[in-house]
Parts: sequence; structure tokens; C-alpha cells
Amino acid sequence: MTIYLQCMPAMWKACWSTGEERDKNKEEAIQHLTFLENEIKGGKFFGGDTIGLVDITANFIAHWFGIIAELMGVELITQDKFPNLSKWVDEYTNSNFVKENLPPKDKLVAFFKARIQAPHETKYFPMDLLQSTEVIGMAEVKLLGFWASPFSRRVEMALKLKGVEYEFIEENLSNKSELLLKYNPVHKKVPVLLHNGKPIAESLIIIEYIDQTWEGPSILPEDPYERAMARFWAKLLDEKCMPAMWKACWSTGEEQEKNKEEAIEHLTFLESELKGKKFFGGDTIGLVDITANFVAHWFGIIAELMGVELITQEKFPNLSKWVDEHANSSFVKENLPSKDKLVAFFKARIQAPDETKYFPKV
Repeated sequence: MTIYLQCMPAMWKACWSTGEERDKNKEEAIQHLTFLENEIKGGKFFGGDTIGLVDITANFIAHWFGIIAELMGVELITQDKFPNLSKWVDEYTNSNFVKENLPPKDKLVAFFKARIQAPHETKYFPMDLLQSTEVIGMAEVKLLGFWASPFSRRVEMALKLKGVEYEFIEENLSNKSELLLKYNPVHKKVPVLLHNGKPIAESLIIIEYIDQTWEGPSILPEDPYERAMARFWAKLLDEKCMPAMWKACWSTGEEQEKNKEEAIEHLTFLESELKGKKFFGGDTIGLVDITANFVAHWFGIIAELMGVELITQEKFPNLSKWVDEHANSSFVKENLPSKDKLVAFFKARIQAPDETKYFPKV
């Protein structure tokens, strides 16, 4: 859906606009294409070795756009700038299955030449399609997020636990979109959930909203006391435990020792809370388990890169067992970024002049 609602319109406008407006539209299109370029890295198709949903959705990019861009003198997808996308275009358009289902180039050239000469060249394609009730209905729930953010992933886990279909809109946190600034002007951070055009910010607030709005497995306990305690532990994780663990990784010397002591203090509380339990939520994953995804997945990767040791079997047996249970849950596995991608991401952050800029306070 991101291809349909953001990438295609930006590419389309880049062709039909002129001057400064065209340059602005080209910049937006390049931003979205860069996400696709990274996504297809190392793959033949977006679907892996076979054509899947994203490949089919992106047929405009592979076939239609090249024709329009050539007619309008616009250059966007080049081998130099987008080697992975360029290779995908070749693979896709040379597939026998795809060839049989694409309109011939000469017919499209004639069609678009007629549109160029028409007084309202955009009225037939593709902007009218983007306003269809079918597409608007599909985009009822949107999530503005960032792939490497545990806060965004929390919300995705909650949505998937409830079986809610949604559109994920990837944010570039070094160049935040107008959409993000519009819907979260106070904090200017992800995640932001849009439900029927209404924004909800802050991951824990969003998760409670999801739990109350859609049917499905309960994320928060039904019992008022247990619900209050789940909120308490989630807040402790966000406001005390995670910041201390994060600082323990990035600091050095005496400051690091102080931060490690603080982190150990908070982790000791969690260790006691887990005693005799499979998950914080009991036998099933709940609010605290989802909130603690940073502890279970992100922290281990960062700590290994930075040479920091905190959560060990000897010091924290219950937490260590929980990390294993959490990491081996099939539901959790499906909703976590790969270790390889996070390692590459954090290595880049280590070398950056301001490594804390993007994470975890996003």
C-alpha cells in the first residue's frame, strides 16, 4: 500500500510537474524509491525468488513509469542510483508471466502522448484510482513508523495480535515527513497510528487504544488490579529500565559503571516479577512482554557490539529464560527485524557523530 499511496503518486507528479515543483516531487519520489532499493537488496524479486504481492503492486514502476518518464524527459531510476531496482525491473519485465500480462509499449506511448496533449492529462491515470473507495477502505488504519524502532514494532505486534490490517508507512527519521510532523507535532516521533484519519501517538497509548478498539486476544489483563500492574511494569521499562540499559552501552568509564548499576537495579525488579512465569502476561504474551521487546532483542545486539554484559544466566535466570521464550515464539519471530539488519544499523550509528539521534527515542 505504501507503493500505491506514496511512491506512485510522487513518481507520477515528478513526470507531470515542472520547475521547482518537479524538483520537489522528484526528491519525494527518490526518498520512497530508496526504501524499495534497500528492501530488494540481495533478492531477485520483492517476494524472494518468485513474484509476489509487492512485485505485482510495483508493475507501474517496472513498465508504465519508464515509458512516461522517457516521454516527459524525466530521469529517476538509473543503474547508478538504484542498481537493485534497475536489476529488478529487468528481471520483472523479462519474466514470461509478466510479459503476457503487460500492455505493449507502443500502445502505452500512444495513450500517454494523447494525455500529454489533453487539457487535463492527469484525470485518467493513476490519480483517479487512488481516490477509489476500495483503496480508501484498505487504508483505514495506517502506522507511521521506522523499521529499526522497538516502539514501532510494539505497535505492529499489537495490530497483528488483533488481526488488524494496516498500512505501514516507513519514516526517514533524518528527514521527517510532512505527514509525521502534521500528525505528531508535539513530539515529532514515531510511532503514530492513524485510524480513520485520527492520529494517536506514543506506543503504550497506541497499544491500549488497539486493545480497546478491536476484538481479539486481550493485550492488557481484564482484572483491574492486574491491568494496573501491567501498566506499572510497562512504564518502568520505558522510563527507567530501557534508558539505563541504553546509556550503559553508549557510555564509558565511571559513567558506564553508574549506568550499569542503575540498569541492574531495574532488571532485578523484572527478574522478581517473572518468577514462576513463562511470560510477564502469564502463559501468553501481553502488554509487558510486547513493551520489553527491546530487552529481549535489541539490547543483546547492541550489548554484544559494545562489549557490555548485563543479562546473564547466572545473575538473571528468570529474565534469561524469558528472553529465550520470547525470542523463540513464532509470533514474536515474525515481528522482529533480523539480527543482521540491526547489526548493520547499529554499526553505522557507532560511527555516526551523534549515534543517539535516531534511536531509541523515536
